Amino acid sequence: MKAVLNFVFVCFCSLILFSCQKELSIDTSVTGSNNNNNNNNSDDDNTSIIGEWNLLEIDMDVSSTVETSLSGITQQTVSSYKTTTIHNSGSLAFTATDMQSKNMQYSISTEISLMSYTGGQPDMDEPMKMPFDFTVPATNSSAKYKQIGSDSLYFPDGNFLLMPEAANGMPTEMYSEPGGVKFSIASDTLSFLGSTSQSKTQSQAGFNVLITNKGSIVAKYKRK
Repeated sequence: MKAVLNFVFVCFCSLILFSCQKELSIDTSVTGSNNNNNNNNSDDDNTSIIGEWNLLEIDMDVSSTVETSLSGITQQTVSSYKTTTIHNSGSLAFTATDMQSKNMQYSISTEISLMSYTGGQPDMDEPMKMPFDFTVPATNSSAKYKQIGSDSLYFPDGNFLLMPEAANGMPTEMYSEPGGVKFSIASDTLSFLGSTSQSKTQSQAGFNVLITNKGSIVAKYKRK
């Protein structure tokens, strides 16, 4: 029983670290190989991304699956949450080639749902609920980008929606792969839609574990 509780704790920590990581919404299916880019839109065009945008909110759907084997029996814990950020502030500024975030900040106040399985069978009648309250401090960042067609942005150096990775709210360094996001503009509202999926094997709390993190977001901004 102690081993199972330690395993659940490992999964909970993994989800928190993933939720607060720098990269939110990197979709590597968007590449820079499409030549139909449209970076030269005019500021006067209401469908142009060029200009300044204030953060409205971010819808998040995040999950983390941690799997290991204890005495030959598979142990798996799935933790997840869905939420909309609060206390949003900051802005994005786009030129024809560069994106800059200014004082980007938001808070999360929700519950994380945890469910554990042994040999594929649930260990509990219903998921555990744990409170999750976190504030991302004001963050500034910049990145090069290319517009692909009319609905995608590609970031050759990564670094889109930079957020602190550590659970204590302090920024940490993290390798950022090239990737992109889908976007749409309706009236004065800009929406980014994207997802990320990461899997890795590592040692945590004495266990060799396979961690699979998945997340999707819709980030909304209003034109200044």
